[in-house]
Amino acid sequence: MANGNGQFELTYIANVDMTNHIFKFVKKDTNGRGVVLATDGGPVLGILQNKPALGQAAIVRIEGESPAIVGPGGLNEGDLVASDANGMADTAAAGELAVAVCIQGGNNASGAYATVVMQRNGKQ
Repeated sequence: MANGNGQFELTYIANVDMTNHIFKFVKKDTNGRGVVLATDGGPVLGILQNKPALGQAAIVRIEGESPAIVGPGGLNEGDLVASDANGMADTAAAGELAVAVCIQGGNNASGAYATVVMQRNGKQ
């Protein structure tokens, strides 16, 4: 579903309980029909926008601006962003896939909120 702010979302099935993972990065599962949390520096489909339990609809923002939960490495405005091992947003390191850019920092605190714009920047 698209809206007037240049954001685009798709709906998938949560293949794990994601009730505590809103605003974390997700990826497609191995069968390509559902989503699970993204892994460290790996491929990302988008950012989870709701809190689905196992088997429920997971709304995934794949384009545009979104809140993101900051990982232990912190995040600053202007950083290229990758997923950490728990689907949280961290600064993309060498060899990781940069999937977003931070437009409002998360005060460098793990678990804080940052604002990112989804972009496919490739490996760093």
